[in-house]
Amino acid sequence: MNGLFKTNLQLHAKTLLRANGESVSYFSGSNVVRVQSVRGQSEWEEMTASETVVTMKTVDFLFDVSSFQWTDGEPVKPMKGDFIVDDSGARFEVLKGSDATVANWSDPYKKMIRVHTTQRFEN
Repeated sequence: MNGLFKTNLQLHAKTLLRANGESVSYFSGSNVVRVQSVRGQSEWEEMTASETVVTMKTVDFLFDVSSFQWTDGEPVKPMKGDFIVDDSGARFEVLKGSDATVANWSDPYKKMIRVHTTQRFEN
């Protein structure tokens, strides 16, 4: 039964990327890779000390680990300071999420990884 669950989970992940995926660029130091991802987000506003309203957005990107690799085949290991750029040019900084990690496995078989990012807009 476990093998069937794992197979169906992998098929679901590939279907999700195909149906809702977008190509993004992932940057870490001087390395960059183009990869398919699925995006999810939360948004809120905060008032700064200078009484400027800042819209904060946390965005998670979901990647299939089999394609989340550098050109030499090494897996990408997300770190604070890395960033993601989508096709519109929007930049998302990798940072620790509510669980104090920059990324989490999205499934028990470690086939999909969720990377936590944020994006700031000054109003």
